[in-house]
Amino acid sequence: MKPTILLLAGILMLALCAEGKSSRRVPANEPATLRVHDALFPAPYGAVRIGGYLGEKLDLCIDNRLMAQDIERLVQPFRDKPDGNWGFRSEFWGKWFTAAMMGYGYAPSAEHRATVDRAVRELMATQSADGYIGTYPDSCHLGDWDIWGRKYVLLGLLAYYDQTKEIAALEAARRVADHLIAEAGPGSGTNIAATGWIGWKGLASCSVLEPIALLYQRTGEKRYLDFARHIVRSWDEPNRLAPAGLRLIQEAIGETAPWKMSGAPKAYEMMSCFEGLCELYRVTAEPLYLEAVQRLVDALVRDEIMIAGSGSVAEIWCHGAVRQSEPLYQGMETCVTATWMKLMYQMLRLTGDSRCADRLETSLYNALLGAMSPRGEWWAYYSGLMGERVHSHQQFPDVVMSCCVANGPRGLMITPSWAAMTGPDGVALNLYAPLQAEVATPDGQSLKIDMQTVYPADGRVRIAVGLPKSEAFALRLRIPQWS
Repeated sequence: MKPTILLLAGILMLALCAEGKSSRRVPANEPATLRVHDALFPAPYGAVRIGGYLGEKLDLCIDNRLMAQDIERLVQPFRDKPDGNWGFRSEFWGKWFTAAMMGYGYAPSAEHRATVDRAVRELMATQSADGYIGTYPDSCHLGDWDIWGRKYVLLGLLAYYDQTKEIAALEAARRVADHLIAEAGPGSGTNIAATGWIGWKGLASCSVLEPIALLYQRTGEKRYLDFARHIVRSWDEPNRLAPAGLRLIQEAIGETAPWKMSGAPKAYEMMSCFEGLCELYRVTAEPLYLEAVQRLVDALVRDEIMIAGSGSVAEIWCHGAVRQSEPLYQGMETCVTATWMKLMYQMLRLTGDSRCADRLETSLYNALLGAMSPRGEWWAYYSGLMGERVHSHQQFPDVVMSCCVANGPRGLMITPSWAAMTGPDGVALNLYAPLQAEVATPDGQSLKIDMQTVYPADGRVRIAVGLPKSEAFALRLRIPQWS
């Protein structure tokens, strides 16, 4: 089946190249700290509305999982600090909240705003005088999952600030980061890559690179850039957990098979570190960083990602592209699926390569939605290619949550952002679904898009576009890789 696209252009003048465009137009809200501008920019929150099968799944996830969350259960561990030297209750608030903020952005309402306002207000109320927000007592800071949890606190606070511009959230994030720098930053005497649970050799702690780079993007405060660089340097330092060092950049560029890399081949945490490298690349323009991410992606496509768009066995890279026809125990963790999709979203933004959208589509329709319960209130932990898919267990009954239940919505809720994107010379449509979108053209006009289709059940797609006045620009329509 080949997709047939009927483009109805009323007052639109369409050109493959926008002639005479001498300057690169970027969104007005792009941080001044960026040295690299994306090839494609996500649609603003509220600019895309999706119907049909996908739209129903988005709505179910928002209504029955994200906005139905018992906030008190997620916040109480930050008050009680029950995790001691082990435990990761601190990840759940941030995972849930980043998805909830995307849900609010997609379907804004007074009720949804009240939910996210309450969640961030109650979390910030747990911040200690020194800036710490976490579930570890003072004597156990930097314990197995402590920095990992702080990462998700930071991501949640920044997600709230990005949409609401509430300075209190940004200030809380600053204080969390400053406290972490005092404990594990330059001059602290602590190698951050030597913290975290021994099994994953510092990968979880080092993934805090992502929110630290994002915090620098939003504040321009040099100490955050210095800390981000410090984290990356730590990857090359031998330590008690990884005697040869993590060597993430060198081994990615050297095309070491992911399941053989010096650091633990833990799929989720490894990709999270490379998500952070994408954000650091945006503010440094260091080509080695982008090359490392691209080489890792190439290796994962070649060696690990299975036909359904996910990978791993028991959360670990396993040469799954070759072994996927075997009866694999605990295959395709939902956390891996969501993080793989988020990494593809990063690379779609940075490179404009439509193959990233192909992979997003494969993962979305197969591994990700296959892990979501019919009503959207829960998710499967593993979704192997054979066998029964069951609801994830609760890792912490007091929180009533598991990592994959918190993470699955994060992969799903990025969908509106990559469905329709803008670039310096025009607009890219990456997702075929019943949808309406309104995005800006290179000249700043409002382009309205109305798409009618039952794709992928049928290959016919009808797209109507409309502008106040004619303009020459590129309209890029993804040709699916399977076609």
